[in-house]
Parts: sequence; C-alpha cells; structure tokens
Amino acid sequence: MPSKAEPANVQESTTNPVATGIDLRSNTGLLTAIRTNFVPSSHSELNLLSQCISDAECDVQRRDEEIQKLTGRAKLDSLQNERNEAYRRICRYRSLLAPIRRLCPELLSLIFQFACPKTTIKAKINCPLFRVSQVCARWRELARSTPTLWSSFDIDVDASWHHDTKVIKSVITTHLELSRNSPLSLSLTASGQSSRLQCIVDAIAPHSFH
Repeated sequence: MPSKAEPANVQESTTNPVATGIDLRSNTGLLTAIRTNFVPSSHSELNLLSQCISDAECDVQRRDEEIQKLTGRAKLDSLQNERNEAYRRICRYRSLLAPIRRLCPELLSLIFQFACPKTTIKAKINCPLFRVSQVCARWRELARSTPTLWSSFDIDVDASWHHDTKVIKSVITTHLELSRNSPLSLSLTASGQSSRLQCIVDAIAPHSFH
C-alpha cells in the first residue's frame, strides 16, 4: 500500500541521497551513473543534481573570469582545461536529468524498432543498431538484449563489394547471435564474388534452425 511504501523510500533517501550509493560529486561516480541504468527519482537526488549543475556552472564562470585576466600561456591552458572539464560535468549532470532516461525499457525498445531500419550489407554497410549501441551503456544493453531488433537484414553481394570478409562475417554473426530464437527475415542477393558468398553462407548456416 502507498502509505507503507513511502516511508521506506524516504528513509532510503535520507540515509543516502543517492540510493544506489553513487557519489555524483566525483567524476568517477558521475560517469558510473551515466553508464548505468541510474535514474534520479527522489527529491534528494534531484536536488543534489541541481546543486551539482549550479556548482559546475559557477566553476565555468570563475574559470572564464580568470582566463580573461591571464596572459601566461601555461596557466591559461591549465585554466582552459579546468573550464572545459567543468562544462563537461554540466552536460553529464543534465544528461542524468534528461526525460529519456525515465522511459521504461519496453517503451525505449519499441522506439528502437521504429527508429532503426533493418541492417543492409551492400556496397556500404548500414547498421543503425550499431550506432544506437554506442550511445551509452544502457542503450547498448537494451539493444543487445532485444532479439527482434537483430532478426532482419539484407545482404547484396555484387562487383562493387570491397569489404573484408572478416568484417562482413562479424556483422552477420553478431546479428544472428543476438537475434537468438527470433524468426529471421533475411534477404540475400548475389552476383559473382563466389568466395565472399561462401563466407556469408558459412556464417548463416549454423543458424538455419531459425
């Protein structure tokens, strides 16, 4: 019941402003929060993030003022680096407050399905899922744990191919392994390039049970 659940949450937040034990004021803690599924939810966590942003903004302003007064190159470079690091912290704190971090995995996975067209391996390799997986650890984990995202791709082998067969085999194998037991939708068109075609067939054959 809500009346019983609320005190537990309050106690957790009071004991530790960040329920996960992550120290958001340190660079290590901040990067850990960004790379995991951490989502600020309690008032203390949200207030802490707001204060961290405010502190970092003050750091940027202070460095900017000091930079304007300096002429020495070494000191100027040092302050510029400190200023840039403070600005990066602001961006990271704000990313923790971004609404998209609050989306449930099911909804985010559905967005991936609509936003990522199927992979095509032609004269160029176009794999939107690889780009999605590079955004952050959470997106990578979610994308790689959603088999249906990887179960559809097209391959067109023609004379314009200049891909390393190891790269092609790696892309295909990644899709087949991550698709797990999902039904495959695979289109293979070939004209020549028998050695590369054989490489593709060899990669697909172990997953023919799909």
